[in-house]
Amino acid sequence: MSVSAISTPNILLVAVLTVMCGACSITNGDVYTTEEQRMSLTRWHQCIQRHRDAHRGSILALQRDVAIGCEGYQRDVVATYPEHLENQVDSLLSDHANEMNTEHFLRSSNLATWIPKKGADNDNLGIRMIGTLPEDL
Repeated sequence: MSVSAISTPNILLVAVLTVMCGACSITNGDVYTTEEQRMSLTRWHQCIQRHRDAHRGSILALQRDVAIGCEGYQRDVVATYPEHLENQVDSLLSDHANEMNTEHFLRSSNLATWIPKKGADNDNLGIRMIGTLPEDL
């Protein structure tokens, strides 16, 4: 076997690997600035506010409407972060939206509905007993 026959495939392999490694280091994925992240967060937050202000139903319906209505804005926010953080950012946004909706619902609801009426049969012990375990008693 000649020396040139052995070295030609090795040179070709080294050249291909060099080009591939160089290509990986050149392509830099989507890099977003903090300004783009801030703007997408602002649009997402404004969407939530629009849905909250227009909603007149239950808290569960409000959270469903916000999740459906602002889904695109939430995806835009998630897309401005690195791929390995997408799940964490999406989870944080969902949790934050639910907290904002719950706080808004509690502040804007008729507080008279939270106060038991006189003469009403309020079985507080029965309500508490539903979630208890035998070892709690």
